[in-house]
Amino acid sequence: MTIPKNWSSHRSRDSCSGQAAIELALSLPLLALLLIGVIQVGLMVREQLHLEFVVSEAARAASRSVDAESAAVGVATAALIRSPTEVSVTVLPGPYPGAEMVRVQIVTTSHTSVPLLGALFSQRELRAATTMAREPP
Repeated sequence: MTIPKNWSSHRSRDSCSGQAAIELALSLPLLALLLIGVIQVGLMVREQLHLEFVVSEAARAASRSVDAESAAVGVATAALIRSPTEVSVTVLPGPYPGAEMVRVQIVTTSHTSVPLLGALFSQRELRAATTMAREPP
């Protein structure tokens, strides 16, 4: 019984293509899950940046208003997609007599918007705060 000379090279080429298909089938779900995780983290960072912008605008409105708390709550409620969990406004004494500072802190929750990761990123608490000098109305 004789074995053809090219038999061994032919067999290794077929087994390599099958091995590549199995490796792809095993690694593709992990890569897809990693991609979905990166997208979810990106969405959460975007929400945090939006919250930072909203708290800045709320502090600006509070610093220029006679009723600082209602101005900050109004801006925060109008600008956020979900109603904020907590909006706190504190009027602080300034660095010199007669000056006042306004501190605004907003706390809200971020809900998962990407499927398959609801168990890992179910709800995250996002918070932001800023302080501005009080301006005359």
